[in-house]
Amino acid sequence: MIRQVRNRLIKRLFFVALLLSVLSGTVVFFLEIEEVGENVLQLALQEAQSLSDHVAFLSLKDQRDFEMVRKQVAEHIMSDHISRGHFVVIELYDPGKKKVLEVSDPDYEQVEAAVNKQPHDKLLTDKVDYRKLRIDGLLYVQVFAPISLASGEVAAYFEGVYRVDPEAMRSINQRLLVSVLQVVVVIFVTAAAMYPVIIVLNRDMIRLSDDLAMANMGILEALGSAVSKRDRGTNSHNYRVTLYAIRLAEAVGLDREGIQGLVKGAFLHDIGKIGVSDDILHKPAGLTPEESRVMEEHVDHGVDIVKNYAWLTDAFDVVKYHHEKYDGTGYRTGLRGRDIPLKARIFAIVDVFDALTSKRPYRDPASYHEALHMMQEERGTRFDPDLLDKFMTIAADLHRDICLAGDERLVGMLAELRAVYFGAGRDVIA
Repeated sequence: MIRQVRNRLIKRLFFVALLLSVLSGTVVFFLEIEEVGENVLQLALQEAQSLSDHVAFLSLKDQRDFEMVRKQVAEHIMSDHISRGHFVVIELYDPGKKKVLEVSDPDYEQVEAAVNKQPHDKLLTDKVDYRKLRIDGLLYVQVFAPISLASGEVAAYFEGVYRVDPEAMRSINQRLLVSVLQVVVVIFVTAAAMYPVIIVLNRDMIRLSDDLAMANMGILEALGSAVSKRDRGTNSHNYRVTLYAIRLAEAVGLDREGIQGLVKGAFLHDIGKIGVSDDILHKPAGLTPEESRVMEEHVDHGVDIVKNYAWLTDAFDVVKYHHEKYDGTGYRTGLRGRDIPLKARIFAIVDVFDALTSKRPYRDPASYHEALHMMQEERGTRFDPDLLDKFMTIAADLHRDICLAGDERLVGMLAELRAVYFGAGRDVIA
């Protein structure tokens, strides 16, 4: 069990390390890219303000003069702002936000076309703004800035597309890798330091959980035994039916969680009889129809007792349905066939087997062969035929090992099986 706990811890610590690495890497990446954007923004502001002396042509009225100066400004932008730097597209807009000039690097026509598809009219404001674009796997920063005169009046609007140097991106990726590796190292060093502490804490938790499980099972055992003694004068019935139920459940392949619920239900199957009077419970002769109805109510009493406790949820099926019959003639719900929960169908078989082979106030116990013969007669009517067939294959061993055993032996056998299904902290760490 400890090995399983260690394996789970290692897997979970590795998962946490991986998750934190991805998160930290993502954060570092976005911070680095944001820094690139801010740097480009400052560069763009310088570029924009350097053009402030060249936007006076926007106020020219003569169209020929306007076109001549516009051409000169375009040449200036190409030679001083595009050819020498990383801007691949620069556009100028008049104060009415009408595009009056566009200059682009011929080698980046596809970038210009992609940028022109992006809506940007709302970004041309009196505030500086930018956005990042990925085109053909490369990073570009599109910057928007007003060009102001000395008086503070906005004379034009600048829009530029800056190509982030691939070398800068490689540097970002390298810093990203280093940051992620640092996080991974720190996480694993911390995990290695905490690992022994976690193991010790889990071992203590397992031990406490085992103690609690054993204490709870002890309470169920005592409570079930008290009801059994009141009903039959002995608590052997509860031990036997619980052992029978475990053996049959194992034979049909019921999983561990199912067997846990079956054991709880076996202890508490008749808990509702505390609500039945002694006159009916200990009556040496057969019950009248009215008395039978009162006796049947012990199922409802039992359900009322267990339904409010989460730890007993898995015992509910046995308590509520153990008197149902396969053909639907049982009580209290009239379920039939496989609609009856499996644990209840298992328990119904072993409960009747023990009742037939035990001495009751109004009759002597049936022999082993008589009991099996009577149960076979109710195959498919009272009992699940497949489960009964499986029971028949182990009945001889059960009768020899359990039915004929003394109380001390029964207690010891049950303690061993209880440790298997409720001990060793198996439920503590999933």
